[in-house]
Amino acid sequence: MVAVAIGLAVVLMGVVLHLHSGQQSRRVAAQVQLQTDGTLLVALLAQQLRLAGYSDLDAQGRPHFDGLAVRGCAGGFVDDAAAFDSLACRAAGSGSATRPQSLAIRHQADARATVQVDGGQPSNCVLEAIGPWAASSAQPGRSYPLADHRYFVEPDEDGTPTLYCRGMRANGTMGSKQALAAQVEDLRLRYAVTRAPTPADPAPDQVTAYLAADHPALGTDAAGWRRVVGIQLCVVLRSATPVETRNTTALPYPDCDDRQRLSTDGRLRQALRTTVFLHNLRPARAQDGA
Repeated sequence: MVAVAIGLAVVLMGVVLHLHSGQQSRRVAAQVQLQTDGTLLVALLAQQLRLAGYSDLDAQGRPHFDGLAVRGCAGGFVDDAAAFDSLACRAAGSGSATRPQSLAIRHQADARATVQVDGGQPSNCVLEAIGPWAASSAQPGRSYPLADHRYFVEPDEDGTPTLYCRGMRANGTMGSKQALAAQVEDLRLRYAVTRAPTPADPAPDQVTAYLAADHPALGTDAAGWRRVVGIQLCVVLRSATPVETRNTTALPYPDCDDRQRLSTDGRLRQALRTTVFLHNLRPARAQDGA
């Protein structure tokens, strides 16, 4: 009987070690996957955000696109398919403090800025062709393809939080929303704004603050949004499956505001950040004597 008891104890110990080792392996694999997916997603978003405000120039050096290039909502858009100038934000009293944020950017679409599809047409953020629909500011009577992209987080058909993008295909025709990445729980943005312009300095370069989209200096004020020259971007991703099977174990992680949160569903979570400066919104200036 003693031998049997010792044998059972050894087997039980082996099972415990095996389960613990398997759980640790799942956790490491999930952490690597989170880091890889998050890094790729942040790099993709940064690449697309840098295009905001891009425009080709005519022979006299005038841009075809000189409209507002960036617009965000702290609580998400009411209708992500609305025209850019008609985009409205969800009311602050409807849970916007915890809802992922939304972002819209615009830039001229051409072979330098987008992937060409359908025989050489420029494309939007989900590779749908964009036709020439925007009126040129430089050449009256000419139309050109204008990229108008919307980024937002919402559950997919299975309830998985997902980062989506959709883009304009033609005037008044918004393309279909398509997933950029699954398991994205949060999207947070802060906007680098310059000093207010003056007649002597109509396009100041000095960043004075990083503001949320619902700050009074931004909000629905087009002049405020023209002061944006950069974006702080943060996304929170979660592991696709739980890595911790013990329901009593909470996994800590910092959110986009650097506050410690507890993951109580056994999934790993990670916040990834970057800052993107929008150089197309502040073209280089000639130096004295240049």
